[in-house]
Amino acid sequence: AGGRRPMEYAMAEAESRSETLIASAADRTALRTRHLLAAAQIVFGLSHGSLLITLSMALGVGATSWWLVFLPVWLGNFLCMVLLVFSWFASCSYVHQCLNQGQARLGESATTNNPSILTELFPQVIMAMFGLVFVLLALVAEILLCRYLDRGQRGESRTLVPSALFFILVSLLATCRGICINANAELFCFLGAGCLVSFTAALCVPGEPFVDSAWIFVLPQLASAFGLLVSACLRLRRAKRVLTREERILRVVEQLMLIGLLAALGLLLWALAPAGAHHQSSASSAGAAAGCLICLIAALRARMAVVESRHSLVRNRLLDCEASGRASGTGRETRMMV
Repeated sequence: AGGRRPMEYAMAEAESRSETLIASAADRTALRTRHLLAAAQIVFGLSHGSLLITLSMALGVGATSWWLVFLPVWLGNFLCMVLLVFSWFASCSYVHQCLNQGQARLGESATTNNPSILTELFPQVIMAMFGLVFVLLALVAEILLCRYLDRGQRGESRTLVPSALFFILVSLLATCRGICINANAELFCFLGAGCLVSFTAALCVPGEPFVDSAWIFVLPQLASAFGLLVSACLRLRRAKRVLTREERILRVVEQLMLIGLLAALGLLLWALAPAGAHHQSSASSAGAAAGCLICLIAALRARMAVVESRHSLVRNRLLDCEASGRASGTGRETRMMV
């Protein structure tokens, strides 16, 4: 009996260590779905910023294969789809551990950054499924656009209608997503609305829109960039009290880059303006600068996501700050009444 007791203690200790390791592994997978979704958005931005750079280079060089020019979005969209599919299963270990313990969240909600599987994780998985549909539609629209440009380069008959209709559908989805969901709402709203206006106008203008009226694709994007700048300023002002020093610096740098993007798009609009001769070299330089700035903003957003993952979400910090403010206000009123 004396020999069994140490053995029982050892077995209990081994079981406890095993459970601790399982819980630790589940904690490590808790935020993987969120991180993969953020990575997919960043890759999407980087690939389309790179597309603007390759388009500008093609404008400066002359005749080249449009399928090669669009290579950044082929690679970027494929990587986005891979990340979105992986995000469906990335936090399965965490979900399994929560279900085993009969809890919606592992750990105390006040002391942990783990997401709730009901209010955070499952909605993220559903949005990843819709995101895959969105990227597929965007890929189809870009394939049709590339085909349109390629046929024009070879002197064949072409029409922008199929590509424009798909871009309009993608734009409507992005705008609706921004209206219905608060996270990154301004990004989806402004960019979706800009793309919607661009391709709707392209269907209305006479002639070849990419030859005779290329400026109509730039003007709505200029307005979208201005809207993003204003929303970034308002967001920083609203959240400044709960941000760390690095987060405040990153947001100020983002605003400076948006100002640079406005300048680059303004120069591109002037170069493509219908009044006077077109300035091809200026348009090429301005387009390349805008593409580089879009890539830098996407990289900056990646750094913001990394910094934010070390703490709770900014919107959660704002809610906690408002709740503590209301609680302190109630406490002061109670003391005054006493």
